[in-house]
Amino acid sequence: MREINMLIAAALTLTMAVAMVNAATGGPSPVPAPPGYNLTTTATVLCRGETNYLPIVIRNYGTGSIGAMQDTTFALATTEGLFASTLNVGTVPANSTKTYYLPVFVSANASLYIPTGITINYFYYSVYTDSEISNMSFTTRACAQPIVATISPTVLTAGAIENITFKVANDGPDTLNSLSVSLAMPSLDAALLGAQPVSINSIAPYSSMQFNQSVYVSRNATQNFPANLTVDYYNGASLSQAWNDTQLLTIGIINITTSGLTLSPTVPSPGSVFSISLVLTNTGTSTADAVTAAVAPSNGFSPYDGNSVFVGSIGPDSQAPVTLTLTASPSVANGQYQIPIRISYLNSLRQNVTQNTAVPVQLAPAAANATVASMSSYHGSGSGLILLILIIVIIVLLVLYNSERKKNRRHTK
Repeated sequence: MREINMLIAAALTLTMAVAMVNAATGGPSPVPAPPGYNLTTTATVLCRGETNYLPIVIRNYGTGSIGAMQDTTFALATTEGLFASTLNVGTVPANSTKTYYLPVFVSANASLYIPTGITINYFYYSVYTDSEISNMSFTTRACAQPIVATISPTVLTAGAIENITFKVANDGPDTLNSLSVSLAMPSLDAALLGAQPVSINSIAPYSSMQFNQSVYVSRNATQNFPANLTVDYYNGASLSQAWNDTQLLTIGIINITTSGLTLSPTVPSPGSVFSISLVLTNTGTSTADAVTAAVAPSNGFSPYDGNSVFVGSIGPDSQAPVTLTLTASPSVANGQYQIPIRISYLNSLRQNVTQNTAVPVQLAPAAANATVASMSSYHGSGSGLILLILIIVIIVLLVLYNSERKKNRRHTK
């Protein structure tokens, strides 16, 4: 019985405390229901990269002087791609319909479809509060903007430091102020070597500015990766944002060098056919495909057996031999010449690349070559004569030896 009496006493004490609180705040007891209302918006599409003024239409179904919604605030539910501050609209009178505008910034890379909600907080009867959320959803689209941002070039070399130029143009009739330009790339593919972001005080109407940014492209960069260029600016009334997502392509380094040069014959003559043999070495990081070598057009020299020689693929740190056969015109003079050789190949993007080199060739007069040939012939005939004399000497010695043996036999008998 004692425990029951204690519970009853505690309940009476709690009831008296609630009554005292209500009396202190001046609110009715028990707590009344909040006024009924309906919250909607007429907007269904938001512009990406801009501050949108979202119309919020609220219908307060409360009645009388006590049905007003007091110190009313609206706030956007936390949603990726949408940013808004709290909007305080004060009192929404009973039995009224009001429209208010909530500034909402939509990022330039926001999703096409965004579900969110509007949270409302207000007082009623001056002392009680109510907080509810109304679910909403929006679609976003790219709306016309005065800012145009571009990146160039779009093809970079892996394993090298490249210079990227980003251009910011104001295509509108108003001056744009307080611009902030940021460039972002995947860290595994590239590293920015300059300070970020770049600040611009203002850009006049129908004018542009451009900046250079040094970028180290990783040796193992993927063949294509995104470069995100973001421009935040004020259009005179609110914050806006332009966005450019450019896909950059990478190619490996291909460097073809020549070595091991030989000529056959070593000193060709005007009017003769001769060959140039050399070794092609790829000292780069990427394979050169469909490599061909050809004699470039030059006065006095022409290909003998075709315009080019197909070599095939040359991988990194690999070599391939090539031989080109040429004809020297009979009218070409003797002397030192640089024969142009054109080397063509396909890079990793299947783009045709050509590089040129030159091979030194010494032409000697035909008479000098004939003299050399006749001297060789003469030396050949002398060698044959010496051999013949040796054979005769041997025969004579054999005859004398046999004669001497016969004389010795006669004396013995």
